[in-house]
Amino acid sequence: MKGYNLIIMCKELKKLLLEYLGEVTQEVRKKAASDKGREVVGGVINRPEDIEIKIDRVGEVILEKLLKKYKIKATVFSEPDGRDIKTGGENPDFYGAIDPFDESFLYMRGFQHHWYSVLSFYDEESNPIFTGVADILNEKFYLKEEKGNCDNGFEEWKEKNISYVC
Repeated sequence: MKGYNLIIMCKELKKLLLEYLGEVTQEVRKKAASDKGREVVGGVINRPEDIEIKIDRVGEVILEKLLKKYKIKATVFSEPDGRDIKTGGENPDFYGAIDPFDESFLYMRGFQHHWYSVLSFYDEESNPIFTGVADILNEKFYLKEEKGNCDNGFEEWKEKNISYVC
């Protein structure tokens, strides 16, 4: 994807990323407050010491919904067990990587310490575009834009307060 279409899609991708960071923070905090999501779903491929719990899937569900909402053609690789989220068929415009809930092992044991969700997007040539990190417990997010790929004003890591209204 080149030129004008890339600029438009990057703006939509930025909206999606910001909305994702807010929604995943809100949903995980809601589940944690009601003591939900600690049930074991299964193991993690190639990591016998790690397990997947229900809270791990919250971010994937939100991301898939947002990719469809914004009509983004993407293939996103998910950390827990290699599930791919595909909305772009065989020819996606973007690729992504998601760790929907980092530190689920601590969450499962009741520790409120370092809960994060990380989402990154790349273009067709694997050049980084955006990365967003939701600090779920502190209700903050961090954004990084790779300079030159999309001009959205995040040249350096910026800390922002979560806004639930995008």
